[in-house]
Amino acid sequence: MKKGLTIMGIVFACFFLGNLAFADAEYNIEAVTSNHQLDKKKSYFDLRVKPGEEFDIELFINNTSKQDASFTVDANTATTNPALNINYSQKNPELDKSMRFVFSKMAKVDRRKVTIPPTSRKKVVIHLKIPNERFNGMVLGGIHVRRELNAAEKETSGYVNRFSYVKGVKLTQNDGLVEGDLKLLDVVGEEQHNRIKVKSLIQNPTSAAIGPLKWVCTMTNKQTGILVKEQEQDQAVIAPNTQFPYYLDFDPGKLKTGSYHLKIVATLQTGKEWVLERDFDVTLKDVEGSTDIPRTGFHMEAKTASKHTFLFAAMGAAFATFLFFIIIWKRRKKEEEEEENAE
Repeated sequence: MKKGLTIMGIVFACFFLGNLAFADAEYNIEAVTSNHQLDKKKSYFDLRVKPGEEFDIELFINNTSKQDASFTVDANTATTNPALNINYSQKNPELDKSMRFVFSKMAKVDRRKVTIPPTSRKKVVIHLKIPNERFNGMVLGGIHVRRELNAAEKETSGYVNRFSYVKGVKLTQNDGLVEGDLKLLDVVGEEQHNRIKVKSLIQNPTSAAIGPLKWVCTMTNKQTGILVKEQEQDQAVIAPNTQFPYYLDFDPGKLKTGSYHLKIVATLQTGKEWVLERDFDVTLKDVEGSTDIPRTGFHMEAKTASKHTFLFAAMGAAFATFLFFIIIWKRRKKEEEEEENAE
């Protein structure tokens, strides 16, 4: 049985994007306006809360298809992904140490698995328990709804489109503004999936979402001053109290050993700007005698080792095939001899 390769389209009915839907998704979600809703014009849950209080929020899952559909519902904490977008799809993400108030610990879904008949809908209740301690800024999370593959789709060979929806949840206790901040914690070299990457570790240690940002990252050779790599992105958005990797990708052989300078300039539409800079080295000496990638560089010969590995694997497979046919041939010959002797 071949299982189909699933493409998950994440449709963010959430913090910045509103309530979006695709007709061929065959389902959608609909929030029930809460008494705690601060701005009733917003499609996400924009909730004003008090320390220690408990209350429920609700949403409907509408199954618009002509067959039963099963769904998984999770209350997830907002993080930032390497594409510089807020991500609500991770159930158990690694949390930054600056995050004191975690949405997933405040929210509990009444039933995580929901099956809905054709052209019907069901209500999902999420119970919120606000900590007794006061906080400034925001706590950000989302109610993530994913349709599960049915039996026919699981046996499908090929691609199966599966859409997920998120309804964002923003919790605040006051109107006080918290100024966001960005920090560059580290720059390291890595090898992932046969590609060389320079990873910058970025942190927003504040309880403020930051964005949209114009993001410009440059990497230059310290000795020559030559620009090695440049990446730009508009509309970057960083979740509060998060730490995330940002990557510069290099094809094999395109990045040489040496000393480099990495610079990130992140600019808000208001003109507020963060400049993050760090020097780092890409060396062979740092990895001699170790298969691990050190904090100061990576092994430039890793590609050769990878090619040898594939070569040895291919040779081993060919040898195993050869042995298989030898065994079959000997068995067949023995059977023929036995038949001749029997005659």
